[in-house]
Amino acid sequence: MIIVETEAYAQEGVGKPDYSEEVFSGQIRPGLSLKYRQSLYIASIACAPIISGYSWIQPVLAPGDIAHLIDWETGLPMPYTCVAGYIYSVVTIAHSGNQDHVVRIYFSTPALGIPLMFAGQAGTTGSGESYHTADIVPYSTEPFDPTALYAHGVDFTLENLGGGNFEGACTMTAIREAVGTPPIPPDKTVKCKFCGHEWVVPRETTFIKCPDCGEFNIYCDFSSDKVRGIRR
Repeated sequence: MIIVETEAYAQEGVGKPDYSEEVFSGQIRPGLSLKYRQSLYIASIACAPIISGYSWIQPVLAPGDIAHLIDWETGLPMPYTCVAGYIYSVVTIAHSGNQDHVVRIYFSTPALGIPLMFAGQAGTTGSGESYHTADIVPYSTEPFDPTALYAHGVDFTLENLGGGNFEGACTMTAIREAVGTPPIPPDKTVKCKFCGHEWVVPRETTFIKCPDCGEFNIYCDFSSDKVRGIRR
């Protein structure tokens, strides 16, 4: 009988596993480690009696009023059109305020004659309470259109159910994924929050004066790899 003695050695040198990618995405930016052909989409509204160049900062919401969330990249209010060739999936929703309120979700598929219709609620919250949820599996175009054959309309609204003016905010984060289609185009249409003028600018535009009224507008750009969380 031959006896072979074995001993465990600590792993070191060039063969040591590199977990830097996982640590970066899991601890520094939890939940936002996007893959190639994926991009971030954020829409929100913050109601306050304060003037700001940020498009999503809006006046307080009167009792019974309804407001649409606003695209961070363009300043355009929802509904947002997820064009054919892309899958749109909501990953997080958060909202809070000083009045009772409700956030509602709507979807449409114009090519099939399906108008924008109620698809669910992202929570009804009482005055002073906050609501946050992640991994919202049902709110995605993929289960209905897995090959992204059709364009879909997506809308999120915030309604003030209270008896006073609503001050608070709602933010929705989603992922757009290209399916057999080129990446998002290099231009975008933006809207001036002060006069409503719309014009086309390069997608990376974030700070710009409106060519119509001269007011300063601030937008976001989620097209760069660093912002999107993609590490090559």
